[in-house]
Amino acid sequence: QVSSSSNAAAAATADDDDGDCYDVVVCGGTLGIFTATALLARDSSLKIAVLERGPLLGRDQDWNIARSELAALVELGIMAQQEIEECIELEFNPMRVGFKTSSDGSGFSTPVNDVLNIGISPKKLIATARKKFEDLGGTVLEKVSLSSILIPENYEGELDNTKKEKNTNNFAVLQCTDSQKQNLVLRSRLVVDAMGSGSPIAAQARGPKKPDGVCLVVGGSMATDQFKDLNSDGGDLIYTMNGAIEVPTLATDQQYPFPPSSPNYIQTPNKTSEIQLFWEAFPSSAGPSYRTTYMFAYMDTQQQRPSLQRLFQEYWRLLPEYQNLDHSIEELVDMGKITPKRFLYAVFPTYTDSPIQYPNNWHRLVSVGDASGIQSPLSFGGFGALLRHMPRIIPGIEDALAKDYLDHSSLKGLNPYLPNLASTWMMQTSMSAPVVSSSSSSSSSASCISLSS
Repeated sequence: QVSSSSNAAAAATADDDDGDCYDVVVCGGTLGIFTATALLARDSSLKIAVLERGPLLGRDQDWNIARSELAALVELGIMAQQEIEECIELEFNPMRVGFKTSSDGSGFSTPVNDVLNIGISPKKLIATARKKFEDLGGTVLEKVSLSSILIPENYEGELDNTKKEKNTNNFAVLQCTDSQKQNLVLRSRLVVDAMGSGSPIAAQARGPKKPDGVCLVVGGSMATDQFKDLNSDGGDLIYTMNGAIEVPTLATDQQYPFPPSSPNYIQTPNKTSEIQLFWEAFPSSAGPSYRTTYMFAYMDTQQQRPSLQRLFQEYWRLLPEYQNLDHSIEELVDMGKITPKRFLYAVFPTYTDSPIQYPNNWHRLVSVGDASGIQSPLSFGGFGALLRHMPRIIPGIEDALAKDYLDHSSLKGLNPYLPNLASTWMMQTSMSAPVVSSSSSSSSSASCISLSS
C-alpha cells in the first residue's frame, strides 16, 4: 500500500540516526540486484539496500538471452566479461522461426542466428551480481516483506539550495516485516520497484483496470533420448504447427470455473474460443537429452478464453506432434523413457497505457523492468526486457539522485511514452484470434485496441 503524508518521516517509528536510512531501496531482489549493483558501481558513495521477500537466489533452469544483450552488464559495471562467460552454460544456433498453417508443412520457416541462443545460469548470475553489490558496501535484506510505503505529500528537495543541509524529514518510509514477524522501518530518498508484473505497487497504481491483453504460457523441461537430435539442430524462437484451433474454457475434469465451496462459484457453462498456439524450444544445460519447451497464446481476458489448466492439457496433447515423439507423454512416462524436470505456467498481463504512470503525489518512487510496463506485449519481459532499458534508465536514476530530481514530475521522464512499444500492439492483436459473438460476426474489442496511449 502506497500512501502520502504531509510529514512521512514523522509518521515512522524509526530512530533519528542513519542506521535505517538509505539513498535507494530496491524492492524485489531477483532482478533488482542488477539495478542496485549498477547504481552502486557508478557511485560507491550511495547507501543502497535490496529488499527481497524470500532468499535472494536464482533458479537452476537457464535464462535464454542474446550475447549482445549481456553487454549491458559490462557497460554498467555490474560484472566483467570473464564473469559473464563463467555464467554461460551453453550456446547454440540456429533458432527457427516458422509459421506453419497445417500438418502438411505448408507455410513459412527460416533459421535465425544469435537470438536467445545463450543459456545462462540465473543462479550464478545473481550470485555474481550480489557479491559485487555487497563488496561495494550494499545491503541485502532477505526474507523481508514490504507492507507499505509512506511518501511525503509535498515534495521538498533533499538538499537546501542555500544551506546545503539534508532535510531529514523528507524521505519515503517503508514499513516491512522480517522472517521473525518483527517490524522493520526503512527510510529512503528513492524507492525502486523491481517486483515485476505482479508488483502490488503497480497494481495499486493501475487500480481495477483489467489488462488489455494477456499472454498465457505453459511448459517446462524434460529429458528423453529422442531430444538429442533436436538439440543438435538448435531451438525454436517462435513456431506454429497449425492455424487457430477451438479450445474449451475449462479443463476436461471441470464443470465450472470454481468448485461449489469457493466464494467465486459461478455455474458458467463450458465455452470454447479460437486461439492461436505458438511454441518455443531451447536446448538445456541440464544435459544433451534435456529440452525446454513452452506453448503460449496471446488473447484478451474474456470469459471464453481457456484456463491455464486447460492450456496445460493442450500442451501435453500436442507436444509429441511438435517435438516428433513416437508416443504420447503419458505412454513415455509409463515406459520410463522421459524424465520430467521442471514445469511452470505464467500469465503476462499487458496494458496499452504503458509504461505505467504513477499518481502525481507519488514522489521518490520509480519502477524498472516489468513493474514499469516497459515490456513488449509480444516478447514478454523479465531479464531481457530489464537489460534492454538499463543503459538508458540507470544514468537517469543516477542524475536524479545527484541533483535531487526525485519528485514525480522529474522521475516520470525515466519511463516515457514509447512509440515502438505502442506499435507492437498491432502485431499482438494480429496474432490473437478474436472471440466471435454468437449474435454477429464482429470481432471482440481485442482487435481494435487504441494505439494512441
